[in-house]
Amino acid sequence: MRPFAVAVRFVLHTGQSEKFEPLIRQQAAQSLTEPGCLVFEVWSDPSRVEEMFLWEVYETPEAFESHLKSDHFKHFDAAVAGLVRSKSVEVWNTALSFGRPESQGTTHSDKVLS
Repeated sequence: MRPFAVAVRFVLHTGQSEKFEPLIRQQAAQSLTEPGCLVFEVWSDPSRVEEMFLWEVYETPEAFESHLKSDHFKHFDAAVAGLVRSKSVEVWNTALSFGRPESQGTTHSDKVLS
């Protein structure tokens, strides 16, 4: 398996984080039910209330493309359009390590992918 990662940074219009948060939580929950979605984390920081960071990991780039075509993603994207001032997306296609040792049954600090 060669995981494919996506980092998304949202900068929201002032005062929109309370509207955005339940929508992104729902998006995360729905995304995690998709075949090929391994991780969908939503991060925030109290010192930057108008920003949200997503870390998504998929089994393959094709799984991510399927995610972008899903009905729930299209609904989310339309629902948050007016709340978002800017959005940046980065993709990372080579994982040097992935997973936690306690979940992988290894004694290493992380699982090295070949």
